[in-house]
Order: sequence, then structure tokens, then C-alpha cells
Amino acid sequence: MPTFLVQFAQSHDEFRLPEFLSLGKVRKVKVSYNEEDYKLDNPFFKVQLESKEDAQKLVKRAILINDTIRHIFELWGEGSNYEEVHTQVKQQTSDRWNDYMTCSFRFTVSAFGSTITYKEQLDIINSFSYLGFQGPIDMKNPDVKFHVLADYGAENGTELSAPIHIYMGILDLGIQDKKMS
Repeated sequence: MPTFLVQFAQSHDEFRLPEFLSLGKVRKVKVSYNEEDYKLDNPFFKVQLESKEDAQKLVKRAILINDTIRHIFELWGEGSNYEEVHTQVKQQTSDRWNDYMTCSFRFTVSAFGSTITYKEQLDIINSFSYLGFQGPIDMKNPDVKFHVLADYGAENGTELSAPIHIYMGILDLGIQDKKMS
């Protein structure tokens, strides 16, 4: 089963997982996860779903998945540093790169528990140049959205110098707004 990264809103912490699991039951979506991966003080949660279509079913009905745009990313790579992320992306997704070769695209870099400067964001984005995408960069309405999410943790106001975990995923589930279905 493919792995997806759910990014929850940082509110109603105690209701996030029960809502997500209830959605799975209501929408008849099999959700698998490691209980140790879920933390109340962290918006990121890895789950295994059978397909992108199952992720779409969940995100269309969820209230607590992100404040503005509901995010469930197809996880392409993760690690405790960027080298590990790049290694996973190269080893686990190279067979899918051609699917996105000529699509318009955008990369977004964001952080939880810290701030990443614009220059650092550009450096991170450029570090994925080996993907070789040739489509146009479209910041407003791309065909596909790639995201790099750096988790610095929630250490009571203590900002760490490096992320504790990094995720790279693709947001191409066809869900771009909050319309309910």
C-alpha cells in the first residue's frame, strides 16, 4: 500500500485522529498506520492507503486536515536529513518521473516549528533538479504541486538549527478547494 502524509491543522488536536479514522470507516477506506507516528503536538501523520482515489475520498470530507487547503501528500521520500530524502526519492520514485516530465509544476518548501529563508528554500528546491522536469514552472495553477516539509518539532519555543524530519511529497490528488462532495 502506498504511503501518504497527512498534514493536519494545529487545532482540535484531540479530534484529528478520531475524525480521520471515522472518515475511513464512513468512506470505506482502509487506513493503516503506526500508532507511534501520531503525535498531538505535530501536524504530520504517515498513513498507508490503498490508492490515491482513497486519499481523495478522505480529503473531500475532512474538516480538520489543514486550515486553508486540505493536504494529503503522496509521500515520495523522507528522512532525518536531505541526503536521506534524496536517496529515497531516487530509489523509490524514479519510475514515476516521466509521468510528470512535461506537466506544469511548482515546488513549495515549508516548515513546522521554524522558518526557512527564501534563499534556503531555493537551495532546497534546486537540490531536486535531478528529477529533470521540463514542463513550465507555474506558481499559480500548476498541473502538479511538489512539497518539501521540514519538521523542526514543537520544543516549547526552542528553535532547532536543523529539522528532525523531512518529507517530500506530491499533492496531485485533484483536491484544490474546500468543496464538499
